[in-house]
Amino acid sequence: MLELISFFTALPGGKQSLEKAAKQSFLLPVLGGLVGLIVGAFSLFVFKFVPGFLAALLTAVFLYFITGLNHLDGLSDFADGLYTWGSSERKVKAMKDTQTGIAGITFSLFVILFFVFIVFLINGNIFKILVAEVCAKTAMLLAISLGKPMKTGMGKVFIENLNKIAVPFSILFSLGLSFALLRYLGLLAVLTSTFSSLIIVRIAHSNFGAVNGDVIGAVNELSRVVSLVTLLIRI
Repeated sequence: MLELISFFTALPGGKQSLEKAAKQSFLLPVLGGLVGLIVGAFSLFVFKFVPGFLAALLTAVFLYFITGLNHLDGLSDFADGLYTWGSSERKVKAMKDTQTGIAGITFSLFVILFFVFIVFLINGNIFKILVAEVCAKTAMLLAISLGKPMKTGMGKVFIENLNKIAVPFSILFSLGLSFALLRYLGLLAVLTSTFSSLIIVRIAHSNFGAVNGDVIGAVNELSRVVSLVTLLIRI
């Protein structure tokens, strides 16, 4: 679990071993619960003392302070590759380019704005922020489980070393925790975020022929927003 914390957050997790982190990736929903609890508690606190929109913005800043910017960078690279015309090879080359294009900037900006606005609308609800992070990490786990790996890269290590036998139990954990906190709305959030993961993986296969670390990071960022939008529903 410590290696997983080191690779997927900015929290101290001790020594980093890519292969060990990959083997522990079935615990991603548990990690999501931990991150969601920390960010949700922070949001609950700042909403008591700071005006709403500023509190939501501070929550976003704290989220990326805790999780780091790797996933957001993955989303940016994914968008750049997706909006490049031509063959799969050309799209992959654009995705791996170190310079961020307009598509990447736009996608990242939209995701951050959506997050801030929805956190403002839910008034920093700790349970909804927690469930959204669990949903995001469950979506990542599905992307790792179902994705075809590229020939090289960090994504390949995670895909090939995932303990797939444990994946159903991880999904059950996500469903159980989300139901315990938000009842059927929580279940719906898990379902919509996993559906978004399936769509993104399919888009990646169609455009790049495979899934890499950038795609997995994009799944995290987009699925978090999808689950938060779902949590605005009143049922």
